[in-house]
Amino acid sequence: QVYQPPFSQQLGLLGAKVNEGDSINFIAAIPQRFQRVHLMLHAGESSQLPVSHPGTMRWKTNLVLPLDRPFARIREDFSKSLRKRIRAVASQLVFQETNEVVMLVDYYRQALAHKVGLSAKDYQRAIRLFQQLCERKMGRIYQVVDTQEQVLAIGLFVQTESRIINLFGASNQAGRACYAMHFLLTKVIAHYAGQALIFDFEGSEVSGGAQLFRSFGAVEQPFWGYQWGRRRIRQ
Repeated sequence: QVYQPPFSQQLGLLGAKVNEGDSINFIAAIPQRFQRVHLMLHAGESSQLPVSHPGTMRWKTNLVLPLDRPFARIREDFSKSLRKRIRAVASQLVFQETNEVVMLVDYYRQALAHKVGLSAKDYQRAIRLFQQLCERKMGRIYQVVDTQEQVLAIGLFVQTESRIINLFGASNQAGRACYAMHFLLTKVIAHYAGQALIFDFEGSEVSGGAQLFRSFGAVEQPFWGYQWGRRRIRQ
């Protein structure tokens, strides 16, 4: 089986000498004895499979926001409802940075385990991965708390040379009631505004998430996903 590992939205070929179309050639070369293939390519990669090749390519949606402007300019593209909600809760919420990886993963599991279908091993992998990202100064954890220091929303954001990636985040019921995730994303965007970076929202295939991300003025940067076979993968 060939499958997309958790916590990686796009995963085409990587390397200094990868040419356009190489990912399609790679997919076409996967032996058909594999019972299931599930891969997401990078944005901008070709979708032209050989006519005789099994499987299908599906257009996937991702939303991004260029940050190469002052935050005041970026905020002008926020929806009216988003600006109104942020103003309403600004005095009640506090934006903080933390290094608590285990707490991040436990919080996410408690808030979203019933929706995301990750295994216990997946959560252990997440802890190891996120610890490495933070140790290598490639990942930062931000949270929003109320006046009683209760965590209402939290997220891990990965920084590359060109992107800030909204990789892993959650809000609890109390946080959703006061738009804590809206506030968290606003603060992270403001922190990185004015730099030659793209804010990558990820999770843009989920209807509720996509609606929220679009309210920040995000634009589509679609990519292709390849699917072959029906058998469920055992990890």
